[in-house]
Amino acid sequence: MASKVSISNMALVRIGVNSITSLTEDSEQARLCNLVFNQSLDYLLQLYPWNFALVRTSLAQSSSNPIYDYAYQYQLPTDPFCLQVVSVEDGTEYKIEGRLLLTDEQSINIIYIKRVTDMNELTALFIETMIFYMGAQLALPLTNNKGMADAMFSQYQVALQKARMRDAQEDTPKAMQEVGWITTRR
Repeated sequence: MASKVSISNMALVRIGVNSITSLTEDSEQARLCNLVFNQSLDYLLQLYPWNFALVRTSLAQSSSNPIYDYAYQYQLPTDPFCLQVVSVEDGTEYKIEGRLLLTDEQSINIIYIKRVTDMNELTALFIETMIFYMGAQLALPLTNNKGMADAMFSQYQVALQKARMRDAQEDTPKAMQEVGWITTRR
């Protein structure tokens, strides 16, 4: 079972330092893991529309309307918390301002990236990516070894590419549309 502590410990092991028993224990490793964990998770979630982090929802119209440009505004979801809007139904024109979505549509459906709070929702490949990313963040302050930090970052980039490729395979392939000049040439 994945947890913040187990993911943090895997990152610590990769850089060759002692593991922790909790993110609140009195150690430099725990303080740094506690400092970087949530930010690292949100960062990685926003890099790509991971299938495990996507949520579809209809937004409730706000009681107030924007002052100009758009007719309606909608509060972005907080449970689960919306990190980023990925798409709006039917290609509707919209703008995100703060925690509001502004549009001229009277109703709106969105797909968004949620903040994941249950670590068991993460895929194994995403966790591996997170381990290397955290290792890159933790290596320099804990080992004072820039080479280690660089190696962790390189491994993070490879892990990220593998995780994204696998995640992209969990969808029906999109049909390729022929470009006009190709059909004209035939």
